[in-house]
Amino acid sequence: MQEAVDPVQARESRLEHVRSWGSRTAVLTAALAGFVLILVVLRIWLTRKIATPWIMSDELLYSELARSFADDHRFLVRDAFYPIYNVGYPLLISPAWLAGSMKTTYELAKAINVVLMTIGLIPIYLWSRRLLRPLYAVLATALAALMPAFLYTGMIMTENGSFAATMLAFFVIALMLERPTLVRQLAALATVALSYFVRGQSLILGVVLPAAVLLKLALDVRAAPGPGRLRFLRREALRYAPLAGIYVVGILGYVLYKTARGVPLSSGLGVYSGLTAVHYSLSEGARWTVEHIAELGLSVGIFPVSALVVLLGLALLRGAESPAERAFLAVAGSAVVLIVVQVAVYASVFSQRIEERYMFFLAPLLFIALLLWLDRGLPRPPVLTTFAALAPAALLLALPLEKRLNMSTFSDTFAFIPLLRLSYHFSVPTVRWLMLAAGLAAAITLLLVPRRFATLLLPSAIAVYMVLTTYAVYGAVRDFSKASRAVNAPPRLDWVDATLPKGASAGFVFGSTADPFGEAQRMWQTEFWNRDVKRVYNLAPEPAAFAKTPAAIDYASGRIVPQDRKPFPYHYVIAASGLGLSGKLVASAPPFVLYRVQAPLRLEQSVEGLYPDGWTGPDAAITRYTGTAGRFELRLSRDSWSGPDVPGRVTIELGKPVPGSAGGLTLGRVLARRTWVIHSRGRRTFTFQAPKTPYRIEIHVRPTFSPSRFGSADTRELGAQLSVSRPGG
Repeated sequence: MQEAVDPVQARESRLEHVRSWGSRTAVLTAALAGFVLILVVLRIWLTRKIATPWIMSDELLYSELARSFADDHRFLVRDAFYPIYNVGYPLLISPAWLAGSMKTTYELAKAINVVLMTIGLIPIYLWSRRLLRPLYAVLATALAALMPAFLYTGMIMTENGSFAATMLAFFVIALMLERPTLVRQLAALATVALSYFVRGQSLILGVVLPAAVLLKLALDVRAAPGPGRLRFLRREALRYAPLAGIYVVGILGYVLYKTARGVPLSSGLGVYSGLTAVHYSLSEGARWTVEHIAELGLSVGIFPVSALVVLLGLALLRGAESPAERAFLAVAGSAVVLIVVQVAVYASVFSQRIEERYMFFLAPLLFIALLLWLDRGLPRPPVLTTFAALAPAALLLALPLEKRLNMSTFSDTFAFIPLLRLSYHFSVPTVRWLMLAAGLAAAITLLLVPRRFATLLLPSAIAVYMVLTTYAVYGAVRDFSKASRAVNAPPRLDWVDATLPKGASAGFVFGSTADPFGEAQRMWQTEFWNRDVKRVYNLAPEPAAFAKTPAAIDYASGRIVPQDRKPFPYHYVIAASGLGLSGKLVASAPPFVLYRVQAPLRLEQSVEGLYPDGWTGPDAAITRYTGTAGRFELRLSRDSWSGPDVPGRVTIELGKPVPGSAGGLTLGRVLARRTWVIHSRGRRTFTFQAPKTPYRIEIHVRPTFSPSRFGSADTRELGAQLSVSRPGG
């Protein structure tokens, strides 16, 4: 006979088991919290090694928005409106701009980034706990905490704010799919809106949400008993009627509103409206999608992608019993497909590179999938598992490393950085074979690893891979930022703020050098580190999309005229030293100088046809707009040319400038003329009496010579070396 069980003892035994289990859970949670806290401290310390912003001009854009909000609670860029509507991230980091110095501000902003990214681990852990046993939930969260993407905390980028918002949106959507009450449907929409508020690319979550609903319904039907499935599907679908109604009303309302205003539907995207105005190739989009899927698998170590494929396949073939698991698979499956396709199609037209930084939000979903698969006992149906293991490894063949391993990986494709660094020691084909071999080894491991070893081996392998990748990426990012500071930033970063009197501001005149990209890089550094630098006046196109004030030089008067015709509002201006502005020079940080000026903003002189090393071509000219009367000297020479003599007839003319027939200026009445024949090593100084400004000096040399004809690499046609003194100097 079976011995009777004392109900009191049974109840106490169950309570003891619950207390023991709760104690183990508390210990694991505390261990995870301690691990994350250590990572927070470590990452704040590591971000201090990032010397200066280097993903330009993105970091400048978000710092401008944050600075503007901290100063006067508006979102302006260069003191002007800029149509960017996802301003949540600048809002979050704006308290850093309340600090007294930009050095402190920069460090505070990066520390805020660390906190923001770390907060994203909370929904990951809570979601994992709904799906997994405590140990597996801790492991899934720990893997997410080790992602190399956390190095974005050293950069003023929206990824830092968007990570937590996106993870929260994924989690809340999954909760809604488990039990689609009205409150949960509204909460899911709210988190999608929050994600978009933080980062514009998160608008794709508005598509992921209904796609996840459809996939969840399919998984629910598959898990339902055979009879009455159609009735079950109808009943379940009706539960999402409020969500569908909100979508329909919202879309129709938006269309009617934009139509009534007579503006394109894409105008609601603000600065991203241009994405809808280009042609996307289906074949190119497909090719880039394959590359992005392959790189996503590489970035997480293959295993997690395979695990998600197995779980989704089993759920569709056999059904998944747990509603929480079906909700997770619906979100993960929809998000992976739609986000990868969105990013790939964008890259196929706009960036021509793999954009991992727009996809790294998917990695935590894949880590949860891996631990869910382990927690379910590694189900490995032969055909499905073989496909799931080999397909991600085979897709690595689609990655053209010869084209993709370049400097753009530093900001956009962290998984390629270790391969790029390997390519410094081995050939790219060798690196490719090493990558393929590692992928094949991962596939074989997934197929053959014994179940008793898998729980420890697979997460440990991924953790080691994340740490090694992070180490390689951090070294590259740190060194790149230091190099950027050395090349583009002056020794004293806040040189403008340190010079200007309290309350004063300065404008910037851009576009006067022969290297606009290099000039822009240095200008952006100056803008970031100096809060008193405000509006930029562009004489030439700037390699950045955000706010600028187009301007032009009126060569007849020497004035710099903004396109909006508004007067120059500052008493100080920064420009390249070669522009020759009229004003008092008060500070210099080559190649820029800071002037105190009086309206209207104008040139002291303009120079045409002169190379940076002082050589002219066949024609050169100097137009002076300000200055005193007196005598000045013009010196011509070929001092630095000791090659064969090519005599050149020199004509120097001084007179009043008049508009030319082809634009620009030419000489009107000639007031003085000099001629001379210049020879190798020859030199001569000419003296002129300066007339009333404006006046123009033109120098013509015929014939010129090219050093390349005498064995030099210099292919320029050269006339003479020119220097001109100031009148009365």
